Amino acid sequence: MAQARARERPAPGAPAQAKKRPWWLISFGVAAVLLLAVATLPASLFASQLSRAGLDAAGLWGSVWNGRAQGLTWRSVPLGDLQWSVAPWKLLLGRVAGEMALTRADGSLRTDYSLALGGTLRLEELQADLPVEVALGIAHRDATQLARPAVGPVR
Repeated sequence: MAQARARERPAPGAPAQAKKRPWWLISFGVAAVLLLAVATLPASLFASQLSRAGLDAAGLWGSVWNGRAQGLTWRSVPLGDLQWSVAPWKLLLGRVAGEMALTRADGSLRTDYSLALGGTLRLEELQADLPVEVALGIAHRDATQLARPAVGPVR
């Protein structure tokens, strides 16, 4: 029958061997969990930010990086359904940039957007297929109400 192996002890005077902890592995695991949490942030997380800008949506789906807002309205003006995507690498340049598409029953709008940290919004390659009445209605409401803050009842 096999005998139990005796536990080895370090020789007297030998330096004590410290336990090696895999700190690099623990750091990698924490970084992976944080990256996964940021990559899957739900779009509904920013619903309160939409209301501050005068926007409201019947429903938000997807993530902040690639999502959809259904039944979007701006200061009570129905806009339609909005789909967006954000290019994460542009954040390294201090910009939020990507593509968005607005779809309505009577037309659509597509554009590439870029928003700088200073608040400058830039739209490129804008393609709109909207009735003139809709475009003029939004533009008129924009001109008369953008000068006022979006606090209180909107007339």
